[in-house]
Amino acid sequence: GSTGRVYLGELAMTSVTVDDTYTTFMSWVDEARDMLVRTNADNPRDAQKAIDFGAEGIGLCRTEHMFFEEDRITAVREMILADGLDDRLKALDKLLPFQCQDFYEIFKVLNGRACTIRLLDPPLHEFLPHEEKAIKDLAEQMG
Repeated sequence: GSTGRVYLGELAMTSVTVDDTYTTFMSWVDEARDMLVRTNADNPRDAQKAIDFGAEGIGLCRTEHMFFEEDRITAVREMILADGLDDRLKALDKLLPFQCQDFYEIFKVLNGRACTIRLLDPPLHEFLPHEEKAIKDLAEQMG
């Protein structure tokens, strides 16, 4: 914000909605602009929210972000830590259905609008655990 206030602790979040003020402002923007507005969206939920707020497409869909959910991150970790090609391919086989479903839902939401996709660029530090207990748990899982 612009007030200089600092808050200690967690603040309650509110959902943003498209109201009359937003609609009026965006109509002025539409009159003046000469470029498309695209947003980053990494999953179907974010794609829908972007379209609801007037985005004309997705400027970047970072597919590695599709895999942060608990049921998916395990397979990503298996892929990263695979001993060989066969193990890596097995992990990728687990990820493919998630990715196919997400792309299907994203493209359905976009309804022909443009989408730039970065296929896979996983920053390893984001996918591997940092706490000692989580590292030990992962080591046990991986054998």
